[in-house]
Amino acid sequence: HTKLYTINPKERPVIELYGVLDPATRDWTDGLLSNIFREINKPTEKNEFRYMVYDGDVDALWVENMNSVMDDNKLLTLSNGERIRLQPYCAMIFEVYDLQYASPATISRCGMVFVDPKNLGYAPYWERWMAGRQENLQKSLSNLYSKYVPSCLEMVLEGLQDGAPIKKPKIIVPLSNLNMVTQLTMMLTATLGDGELVPSDVECLMLQALVWSVGATLLEESRGQFDAYLKYMSGMNLIMDEKRLAPSGELPGTLTLYDYMFDTKLKKWIPWAHLVPAYVHEVDRKFYDILVPTVETVRSTWLLNLMVKIKRSVVMIGETGTSKTATILDYLRGVDQTTTLVLNMNFSSRTTSLDVQRNLEANLEKRTKDTYGPPSNKRLLIFIDDMNMPQVDTYGTQQPIAMLKLLLDRGGCYDRGKDLNWKNMKDLGYIAAMGKAGGGRNETDPRFVSLFSTFNMTFPDNSSLLRIYNGILEGHLRPFEPELFSIAGGITKMTVGLYWMLVKELPPTPSKFHYIFNLRDLSRIYNGMCLSTPDRFNNVDNFLRLWRNECMRVIGDRLISEGDKTLVQGAISNLLVANFPHCDLEKIVRNPSLFGDFRYALEESEPRIYEDIQDYEACKALFQEILDDYNDNKNPMQVVLFDDALEHLTRIQRVLRMDRGNCLLVGVGGSGKQSLCHLASYTAGCETFQIMLSRGYNEASFRDDLKILYTKLGIENKKVTFIFTDQHVAEEG
Repeated sequence: HTKLYTINPKERPVIELYGVLDPATRDWTDGLLSNIFREINKPTEKNEFRYMVYDGDVDALWVENMNSVMDDNKLLTLSNGERIRLQPYCAMIFEVYDLQYASPATISRCGMVFVDPKNLGYAPYWERWMAGRQENLQKSLSNLYSKYVPSCLEMVLEGLQDGAPIKKPKIIVPLSNLNMVTQLTMMLTATLGDGELVPSDVECLMLQALVWSVGATLLEESRGQFDAYLKYMSGMNLIMDEKRLAPSGELPGTLTLYDYMFDTKLKKWIPWAHLVPAYVHEVDRKFYDILVPTVETVRSTWLLNLMVKIKRSVVMIGETGTSKTATILDYLRGVDQTTTLVLNMNFSSRTTSLDVQRNLEANLEKRTKDTYGPPSNKRLLIFIDDMNMPQVDTYGTQQPIAMLKLLLDRGGCYDRGKDLNWKNMKDLGYIAAMGKAGGGRNETDPRFVSLFSTFNMTFPDNSSLLRIYNGILEGHLRPFEPELFSIAGGITKMTVGLYWMLVKELPPTPSKFHYIFNLRDLSRIYNGMCLSTPDRFNNVDNFLRLWRNECMRVIGDRLISEGDKTLVQGAISNLLVANFPHCDLEKIVRNPSLFGDFRYALEESEPRIYEDIQDYEACKALFQEILDDYNDNKNPMQVVLFDDALEHLTRIQRVLRMDRGNCLLVGVGGSGKQSLCHLASYTAGCETFQIMLSRGYNEASFRDDLKILYTKLGIENKKVTFIFTDQHVAEEG
C-alpha cells in the first residue's frame, strides 16, 4: 500500500507551515506541514509506504528547514523544541518547475530526476484520448492528427514551415505543445458530439478545433499567417464568393477561419458576422451595463459555453479594454439559475490566499465529513477577474495562484483554522480573465496556466467599433429631431477616426505615461453624449458642439503640452469639415467650451439638464451663487473664480455627475485642486470624505475609515466624493 499527502508549500506563509510559538504567552499554534509530518511518522502496524509530495515552487525560506530531515539526522525540529524523526517507511517528493532559488545545500541532499518534455511528448496523451472515442471516428481522427498536428505545433512553437525557418508567430502567453494538444482534445470533445459525421465533417471540425487550440493564443498579427498555413495544408477548395457559404469539404476563402464557425447541422461554414444579434437600445439601462453584441463577444460566449459544458476551466487573456470582463459577466447573467450559482472574485495586488479561501468557503456547505460543495447540489461557477494581479513574493510566486493550483489540480485544499484537515471541494467551475503581463500585472506560473483552456481576446476591428458606438448613439437619438438621428453614423465615423489618430500620433512616453487611449475613452465620449436631452439640443450644430466638448473633455484634458492640444483641436476641426461641410464651424469650435448641469444646482425641485453654459460670465455668475451658498453652510472658502478655475470646476463637476465617475487631478501643490474638488462636489450634490492622518496610522485604521465611508454609502444612501491626496499615501505599494 502507498499513501500520498500532497501540499503546495507556497499557498500559505511559512509560519503557517511549520507552526509558531507566541513569545508572550508561549502558546503553540501548529502548522500544516508539521501536522502532516507528525501524522505520517506515527508508528504503524500496517505494511504501507507514505510519501509527502511538495507540489509547488522551492524557495530559500521553507526548504532550508528541511535540510536536517534530508541528511543523516532525519529530524524535523520545530520552534517549540519538538523533534520528529523521519521513519524508514516515509519519504519526501518535491515536484517543481525549476530550481532557481534552491541552494546547493538543498540540491545535494536530494536525488534528482529531470523530466525532459521531449522524451514523452504529446503523442501518448492524444492516444489515450483517442481510445475513448467511437470506433468509426478513430481512423479518420488519427489520419487527421498525423496530417495537421505535428506540423502546426512546429510552426507555432518553433517557427518552422515544412522544415524551413519562417517569421515565428507571436503568442500572448507561453504554452507548451502538450498544453495545446490538451486544448485541442477539449475542443474536439465539445464539438464532435454524438451525431453521425462523415470524414469531411470531421476534418472541418478538426480545423476549427486547431484554430481554437494551437491558434487560440496567437496575437492578431500572426493569425492570418497561421490561417494561411492551415488552408495550404488542408488542400481543400477555397470559396471566394462572399454570398455563398462554404459547405463541408471546402473552406471559406475571403476571411480567416477565425471569422467562421462550422455548423454540424447545416454542414456549412457560417461567418460569425451572421450570428451577431441586433442591438436594442434600452433607455433606462445604466451606460456601464450596455453591451453591444459584436463578432468578438458572440465568439467568446460560444467558446465559454463549449468549455463550461465539458467542465473545463477557461482563461481569457487580452489587452485592457477588449471587454473580457463585460463579455464574461454577460455570459454569466445568462446561465441557468436553477442548476448553476455564480461567484465573482476580483483579484488585486493585495489579495492573499486566505481571502480567496474565506470567500470560497462562504459559498459552499458541508456535504459529508470532508466534502464541501455549493448548496442543493448545484454547480458553482467562479469568475476570477484580473487573475495575474496579486503581488509576486521575493521568490517569484503569487500566493493566491499557488492555492488555486492545488484546488484545480487536486480538487480541494487544507483548512486554515485549527483542524488543518483536507477538504474536498466538488462541483466547481472556473472562468478567469487577465491582462497581458506588464504594468502591475505579473507573469503567471506556466504549471498553473496549463490547467486552463487559454483564449486571446483580440481588439474589435473597425467595423465592430462603428457598430458598437453607432448602435448606442442611434438608440439615444431616437426621440430627437430626425436630422439629428441621421448624423449618428457621421459622428461615430469621426470619433473612431480621431481614436486611431490618437493611438498613432500620441503614444505614451516616460513624460507622458498617462497617454493611454483605449476603448474605455471612446465609451466615455459616448456616455457624455448620452446625457443630452431633445429640448436643449435641437439642431445639428449644437449637437456637433456637444460632440467636440466631450472629445476635448475626455482626450483634451489629459494633454500636457500646447502642441498636443493644438494637434487634437486641429484634427477635430478637419474631421468636422470633411464629414459635415455645411456646418457652422466657427460656432462649433468656439472656446470656451463649458457644458454642465449646474444651472439649477441649488434648487432641488428642478430637474438637472446637461447644457451649454455659453461663456465665462454666465458660468461665473452660477458658480458665485453656489460658492456663497457653500460658505453659508460649510467652512467658508476664500476662492477667486478666474477663468481657468471655472473651466476646472466644470470638468470636475461633469465627471462627478456621471455614474462611476472617477477623476485623477494632476498638478503642482497649491494649485487649488482640493478647494475646487470641495466646491465641485457641493455643486454635484455630493458630500466629501477624507481620511485624517495621525501618528501610527496604518492599514487597519484605513480599513476602519473605509467602513465609515461604506456605512454612509450603503445605509444612509448618500452620494459621497472620496478625496484622496498624495499626502494620504502613508505606506506605498
